[in-house]
Amino acid sequence: MTRGTQQRIRDAALGLLIAEGVPGFSIDEICRRSGIAKTTIYRHWPSVHDLLVDTVASQIEHLPTPDTGGLRSDLGVLFGQVMSMPEITGKRRMMLGLMQAATDDRDLRNELNKLTRERSLPVRNVLRNARDRRELADGIDTDHAADLIEGPIVYRYMIRGDTFAQHDLDAILDLIVAGLTRPPDTPA
Repeated sequence: MTRGTQQRIRDAALGLLIAEGVPGFSIDEICRRSGIAKTTIYRHWPSVHDLLVDTVASQIEHLPTPDTGGLRSDLGVLFGQVMSMPEITGKRRMMLGLMQAATDDRDLRNELNKLTRERSLPVRNVLRNARDRRELADGIDTDHAADLIEGPIVYRYMIRGDTFAQHDLDAILDLIVAGLTRPPDTPA
């Protein structure tokens, strides 16, 4: 299968997932939208589940880990990149549908957890760099801290459906960094 054919299938699958959600995600409809035969799709993705997981994985933006020399500035650069990404129509609805489907599908839940962990790698790298520079308070677990950083942002976007202005992001990051770092007058 050529790279162009794979991309047509992924584009059709993403369009379908955004428009119809998980319940409407089917190989037949992807064939109709892409113009590619079922046998060709099944040759690369043995099941609709495999194509669903691959479609979600294809949406992960692999961002570089900033290293400006400070936790707050690293997080500002990282989330500035996230905020400047073009919005995918229906992305919020798609992710909420995937989370709901994963409630009853252990394999999908496991794959979404892997994909989420991969997506959060730059945040964890920023935290590890800050720990190596002795910016973090003693005993801070970087995985828990990554959850703390991403949680409010995901909550506001996914649950509340709020958009972010730069001052909103700055306020959240300032609060989080204040809770994670050692006070300025504390020796490292």
